[in-house]
Amino acid sequence: MNSERGSAIPKASNVGLLAGIIGGGLSVAIIIFVLGPDAALPIGILSVSIVVILFGIEFIKANNRINERRREEQRRKTEMFNALVNGVREITVNEFFSMRNCSTRNLNFSGVYVLLNQTRNMYYVGQSIQIMDRVHSHFTGKGNGDVYADYKYGNSFVIKLIRLESRGYGTLDELERECIARYDAYSRGYNKTRGNY
Repeated sequence: MNSERGSAIPKASNVGLLAGIIGGGLSVAIIIFVLGPDAALPIGILSVSIVVILFGIEFIKANNRINERRREEQRRKTEMFNALVNGVREITVNEFFSMRNCSTRNLNFSGVYVLLNQTRNMYYVGQSIQIMDRVHSHFTGKGNGDVYADYKYGNSFVIKLIRLESRGYGTLDELERECIARYDAYSRGYNKTRGNY
């Protein structure tokens, strides 16, 4: 298929359909020539039926390929999300928006997020019980104003998410303080405090 928003019939099916129509037309012409015009109608109907069946088979195959690509894309995004929330992987802001916008389920959880401005080598660490919504707010002008200004100016950011329950910390405050210290986000980053006490 050209694209999921394009024609519902893939190019390969168009070629198969055209070949079937031409083949069916040639078959009817040969039958008329050999058997006479009286045999042409039943054979013509049969030829058209075969073309319709072949077209249906090609359409089903194309639809299955589209569905498999969608399932594979969803698997890939789920794997990316799992690696992200386990602190194994960082993602770009565009990947974050794509993952958040394409998901059919609520991805929010309690945790700490780390935003790295790769252009300026500065970190911002924050916490939330609705982490996906909170990170989204920083890149849409409803969070840290300095982070948003640098993002709008064109600085490159990556995002890391850390799930509270998988880290052995009792509270979000503890985890956030540890991350602010580890990434030096207070002294050389965007954070205005060393965290909540």
